[in-house]
Amino acid sequence: MHAKDLSGKDIVDSNGDKIGVVDDVEIDVMNKSVTGIIAKEGSLSSKLGMGEERMISMDMIDAIGDKVVLRRMERRM
Repeated sequence: MHAKDLSGKDIVDSNGDKIGVVDDVEIDVMNKSVTGIIAKEGSLSSKLGMGEERMISMDMIDAIGDKVVLRRMERRM
């Protein structure tokens, strides 16, 4: 898969709830590897061009297919 193929994919949490879309990828040029994806918030504000962008590291991603699925995060007490 190429980085350009990720752009626009929905990002969902482990429950399948949409949390955003892939806006871009972050690349480690020295190692020639993708270190994370830049997620654009998936709310009404993003549709108006005001959505926040967040970096999601690759270790937070469980699977990439039709959608990017994030790993289930264990809650710590």
